Amino acid sequence: MKQGLLFLALIIISCSVVLYSFLAYADEMKAESMSIDTMQNTAEHIAKDAQELKEKEEKKKAERKRKEEIRKQKEAKDIDLLARTINAEAGSTVCTYEMRLFVGSVIANRVQSELFPDTLEGVIYQAGQFECVTNGMIYREASKESKEIAERIIKEGSALPADVLYFAEFTQGSRIYAKLQNLYFCY
Repeated sequence: MKQGLLFLALIIISCSVVLYSFLAYADEMKAESMSIDTMQNTAEHIAKDAQELKEKEEKKKAERKRKEEIRKQKEAKDIDLLARTINAEAGSTVCTYEMRLFVGSVIANRVQSELFPDTLEGVIYQAGQFECVTNGMIYREASKESKEIAERIIKEGSALPADVLYFAEFTQGSRIYAKLQNLYFCY
């Protein structure tokens, strides 16, 4: 009977060890399964975040491209308007390259000045400022040279000091900057 009890105790202990090992293995498998699920979820989130980031970057790129296209269209429009104004105000064959450059530069300076509208269109079409608007000469095609000068001014800025804001066949403003042929360029 002692042997039987001892044998029974050994069987119970062995079964307990096997059961414990089985439960430990089951827990390990469950943890591994959870770990794989967690890794899959993490990978899915990373992929989703990467896709969202890619979409945001594509939207930003498209927006930058759209803004650049608008900027180029505005620049082309400004070049055309300034070229036609230069041509109408100083486009005769007796006007030198420098005179045309100065006329365009005065207009560009006015856009930057607090004394005038802050757009090229606003400066040029301001009432009473340019005879070419009144007489319709501004609507004529500009010469190649006037277009080149206008492009230079739009892209590089004025060739004159910022406070040279007037040109006419008579003096204006506070003092004369330069006189080219019959035109005074004044501060």
